[in-house]
Amino acid sequence: MTMSSQPSHMRTGTEDGAGQAREAAGEVAGTAREQARAVGSEAREQAQELTGELRHRLVREVDSQAHRTAGSLRQWADDLSGMAEGARQESPARDLASKAAGKTRELADTLENQGFEGAVEGVQSFARRQPALFLGGAALAGLVVGRMARSARAVHSDGSHGAHRSGPPPVPESEPRPASGAAPPPAPSSPGVS
Repeated sequence: MTMSSQPSHMRTGTEDGAGQAREAAGEVAGTAREQARAVGSEAREQAQELTGELRHRLVREVDSQAHRTAGSLRQWADDLSGMAEGARQESPARDLASKAAGKTRELADTLENQGFEGAVEGVQSFARRQPALFLGGAALAGLVVGRMARSARAVHSDGSHGAHRSGPPPVPESEPRPASGAAPPPAPSSPGVS
């Protein structure tokens, strides 16, 4: 049966049903768009809140680390002052160590008062104004850190291998070892000792 053979009241009902279905589909699509916008907006707000919270935590952590670093810098400044006091009066190293100690204390104060970003800006500014003194201080700090690392390594190796052992020294691998149960070889005698 074709459409023209259907009664006109059936065609109108079918067209009305199709129109209502289109209208309902449009309403559903509109509601879906509104919901998608709302979800997107809520997701953006939550992302902004999360970003703000993470930034706040990061700033707190960096500030905490800056305060710890300031304490370490003050200890280094004291060490540099001690080095300057121990140097000869006319020594250029004395003057350099004294200036480095002063600048290190200033950096520690800046870290505590202005945080990490303020300290970085201060160091950059100082390096631009006094490049020779900055490089000298960096070299001196490198020497101090190197000495401290060597000392720590020496203390660690002495403590872990038993520096104060009693008994004979270990036999190097290249020397033959006596067979088990055999008497050890006699110790070499010193000239003039019988």
